[in-house]
Amino acid sequence: MPNYNKVQLIGNLAREVELKYSTNGTAIADMIVAVSESYKDGETQKAYTNFIEVVAFGKRAEILAEFGNKGDPIFIEGKLRIDKWLDKTTNQPRQKMIVVVDNSQFLG
Repeated sequence: MPNYNKVQLIGNLAREVELKYSTNGTAIADMIVAVSESYKDGETQKAYTNFIEVVAFGKRAEILAEFGNKGDPIFIEGKLRIDKWLDKTTNQPRQKMIVVVDNSQFLG
């Protein structure tokens, strides 16, 4: 059976991009993209915002960290990945879903 893992987001950077480097020197940019949607509940217009964790690697990570600022509109294309680990305090398994960037573009 074929597999397809592709995500496209348009939103705003919810905080400053955090740039760090792995032990082998690879740049890693962690960011949160806020994606809002609005809907009608009876006569009332409501809005909901999803805060999505996004990570980029290499040169793209450095560019995102250099030029990205909190509130900037951005397009992200990537794939979903689930990170799993053991919580150090409770020793319970934890996991979170993130988007790994393949392509990005500032929209401002």
